[in-house]
Amino acid sequence: MSAPSLYTCLLLAAASSSCAALDTERNLAPLYSEHWTAGGGVGIESLGGTVLTHRPSVEAKLDSWAIRPLFIHEWQDDLSRTEFLHPLGTVTRGEGEFTWNFLPIARYSRKDAPEVKTRNNFMDRYTLLVLPLGLYFSQFPDGRRVRAAFPFLGATDGFLTFDHIEFALFPLYMRTERDGRTTWHWLFPFFSYTDSDDGEAWRFWPLVGHNQRDGSRFAEPGAEDEPLPRYDRWFFLWPIFQYQKNEQRLGPDEEETSWTVFPLIGRTEQGTFESTTLLWPFLGYSRDPATGFYSLDFPWPLINIQEPGTSARARRYRFWPFYSIYEGDGMVARSWAWPLVQHRVEQYRDGERETFSLLPLYQSFTRTYEGEEQPTQWQKLWPLWQHEEGPDHVKSALPALNPLWHTPAFDRHYGWLWELYSKDARDGRSHERSWLGLWRREVDPYEVRTSLAGIWSRRTYRSDGALTHENSLLFGLFRWRTTEGEGADLLPPALPGPGWPLRPSTEPLEPTTTLEAP
Repeated sequence: MSAPSLYTCLLLAAASSSCAALDTERNLAPLYSEHWTAGGGVGIESLGGTVLTHRPSVEAKLDSWAIRPLFIHEWQDDLSRTEFLHPLGTVTRGEGEFTWNFLPIARYSRKDAPEVKTRNNFMDRYTLLVLPLGLYFSQFPDGRRVRAAFPFLGATDGFLTFDHIEFALFPLYMRTERDGRTTWHWLFPFFSYTDSDDGEAWRFWPLVGHNQRDGSRFAEPGAEDEPLPRYDRWFFLWPIFQYQKNEQRLGPDEEETSWTVFPLIGRTEQGTFESTTLLWPFLGYSRDPATGFYSLDFPWPLINIQEPGTSARARRYRFWPFYSIYEGDGMVARSWAWPLVQHRVEQYRDGERETFSLLPLYQSFTRTYEGEEQPTQWQKLWPLWQHEEGPDHVKSALPALNPLWHTPAFDRHYGWLWELYSKDARDGRSHERSWLGLWRREVDPYEVRTSLAGIWSRRTYRSDGALTHENSLLFGLFRWRTTEGEGADLLPPALPGPGWPLRPSTEPLEPTTTLEAP
């Protein structure tokens, strides 16, 4: 078909335009768009990305919806997760569990326990914590119930690090149980008494206090020897005078002895190890001639020099804020002009993580997993750009106004407000989008679709082995198809276009095939 004939046909099509079918793409961005997504899904976007819905296919039900930045809800089968007012609120449901969080206000969780049957029904486990009101309610599968209205009256099990807590008109009275020890408190923290089979403790704070515990819990059954004490601790006029003996099970030669006249001087000795502190925490010196370990604070936190020798302690040199290095616990951390320049390498059981930051402009990390040839890398040049790339995914965005460290959930809720361009590609599928969704590009092994609001759109796919390009102009008013080896054909108008079918193609695009129209 010649060019003049093509133009004539386009004019005739404009005069006899028709509406797009309900199962086709419609693009009125930023107000509304319904579009095919790479992989065969269908997405709807309204108000520049404020309202989103997605379903994995034309026939399928929704698997996510969002009213950003207020809500994002996703579900698959019986599992679902809702994030609201991120990072404050989350709701998760699935596999017999339900959890609702609104930090730092309240938390509710419930876990079904059908294996435990009560007289009336199956008993579930649930907990409710409302911090501002001091409310805590819990129910256990065995029928136990816990109620607390802090500070008035309550009893709880398994809360924080305690096995059991009872209180009435706190701080007037409280009783706690932990690790086999029972403690009674009156006018907390001033008066307390602790009793157990392996020692007792009492306190008239801040005047005097004593805490002692033996090793009977660790003694061998049937042992005739009296168990050695674990620790013996005193304080007078806390925190001024303190005296402790720890690790007494190791015997007199290996137990730890420490005393303090706060803040003037403190001393600790254990075997060949000794440590002295003056004007705590500013001046301190520690050493162990048996291992070659020594540490010097002169003064803390400005200068710290620590050499481990043959001990398992860390190596540290700090001349704050100019330079510091820490080597230990599977980590090497360096900083220059702290906190401006920092570099860290951490070893894990399944790989290694390396991070670098030049605050506030540049941040990056590289995470290497065993068995994977390509590491996962993330970089941010704030406030211009950020990029993440791994073995099976690529994510990019610009600008990147979020000043926080790697926080993809935060970006998902708020990044669309300022990102002029974003890309999310994984498993051979790529989703690209401009600000307000005015420009969009979807790519998978079967199709490539690109659109610019209602101005222009193109679809590239294969039909009976022939590479085919379909184009749309002016909200679907002018549409034509170009097929490899056959030339161009007019398509009927499809207002408000582009009118491409929401169902995906089934013929793969060959990797070596150019995606540009001939």
